[in-house]
Amino acid sequence: MPKLIVRFGNAVISEYDLTGKTSVTVGRKPENDLQIESPVISGQHLRLTREGEIYKIEDLNSTNGTYLNGRQISKAEVNHGDIIEIGRHNILFVVEGKPLPEAPAPRKEVPAEPVKSAAAPEPAKIAQTQKLERKGYLIITGASPETNDYDIALANVYIGKSPNAHIRLKGIFSPDMAAVIKTTPDGYLLVPIESGYPEYNGTKLTQPVLLNAGDEIKCGSAVIKFFWRT
Repeated sequence: MPKLIVRFGNAVISEYDLTGKTSVTVGRKPENDLQIESPVISGQHLRLTREGEIYKIEDLNSTNGTYLNGRQISKAEVNHGDIIEIGRHNILFVVEGKPLPEAPAPRKEVPAEPVKSAAAPEPAKIAQTQKLERKGYLIITGASPETNDYDIALANVYIGKSPNAHIRLKGIFSPDMAAVIKTTPDGYLLVPIESGYPEYNGTKLTQPVLLNAGDEIKCGSAVIKFFWRT
C-alpha cells in the first residue's frame, strides 16, 4: 500500500493513503486532497499522479518550489523512500512492506534557475518597498529568539550580535554585524558586512546576491531560510 507521510522536522503530522488514487493535489487550500497549512506553501503546490505502477510529481507553478531528495524539480518520477520537500514540510513516499533505502537513487530533476548576483542598490531605491509584489519570509533557527518566523517588513534587516541587529546571533565570537538583507524593487538583496560572513547555500558570500526561494543563510549557529509568503 503506497502512502505519503507528512513530517514537520522529525515529527509526523499526518499520513495519506494513496490506494486507488490516480491523482492527488497537495497545497495550502482546503480543496486539495492533502492540505498542509503553511504560509510558504502555495494554494495548490504540487500534483502526484499514478500511471500504471509509476508515480510522478509535478510542481504546479508554486511560489517556493518543490524539491525531491534535495533537488528542485518541475516534474519527476517518485519512488519508495523518496523525500518531497515543500516549504518547511517534507513528505516521505513509501510502499508498506518495503525497507527504506539508505540513500535514494538519483532522479532526473530539473535544476533550479541560477541565483542572480547584483550590485548593492542605491539608497533611494531601498525605500521603495511598495514595488515588491511579493513579501519575503524568513525561517530562523539557532539565533535569538531560538526559533522564529520572520516577515520582512523593514527596508533593511540586519544580522549580527549587536543589540541593534534584527536577527541576533549567539556566541562571543559572532560579529556585531554580519550581513544585511536589503529590500529593493528587484527583490531582497543579501549583502555581507563582516569578512567571512555569511555562508550562502554552502559557500562564503563575498558579494551581494538576490535571494531566491529556498536559499539558506548561515551565520555561526544561526540558520536562516528564505521563502516567499504565499
